[in-house]
Amino acid sequence: DTPIAHMRVGEEQIYSTVSDKKVTLQEVIAQCSADGIELFCEAQFNAPATDVPDSELITGRTHPDFTFGAHAVEIAVDVETGAVDVQKLVICYDVGKAINVLNVEGQLEGGASYCLGYALMEDLIVEEGRLKTPSFSEYLIPTSLDVPDMDVIMLESGAGIGPYGAKGVGEPACNSIAPAILNAIRDAVGVRLTSLPATAEKIVFALQKQE
Repeated sequence: DTPIAHMRVGEEQIYSTVSDKKVTLQEVIAQCSADGIELFCEAQFNAPATDVPDSELITGRTHPDFTFGAHAVEIAVDVETGAVDVQKLVICYDVGKAINVLNVEGQLEGGASYCLGYALMEDLIVEEGRLKTPSFSEYLIPTSLDVPDMDVIMLESGAGIGPYGAKGVGEPACNSIAPAILNAIRDAVGVRLTSLPATAEKIVFALQKQE
């Protein structure tokens, strides 16, 4: 019965500022799912005032387009070795208009495959100004054997400024792979990694620290 004005979010929980009541975000999400309540997040950013003269300001669209999407992953984690096996990947993007469906699908799958390496194995190590991972023997990237089954969901809002309302899906296809994998690791074994790549060594260390 705590008023919203006295609620705060922090440390993955919602707590009261006037009592000792608190509940984890995981419990809130589970209860909302059970009750059929749709969750959403709304935020606002107020840009700070500047003293730039009007003659130097640029007005209008600062970005050609905005592409929105999400990734969901299914993984298995070996708690003994820390190895992560990405078993399935779901990709959902508003592409505006899929003029060439196979091309768009390939772009989304390619971006996802590329960022599997960013999330799990690509580690650019520099020590005393020298690159310690100069070849693909040390700087690992995914191969075809590392790419999981993928389901691609293309939404067509027609809201892009490209031909027929198309949007760009090149770089946006990479955006949320790493967060999805880190969240899946947290869900699977209960540890939160805060640096990339999410190597087996980091996972084992986090599990040992948790104990």
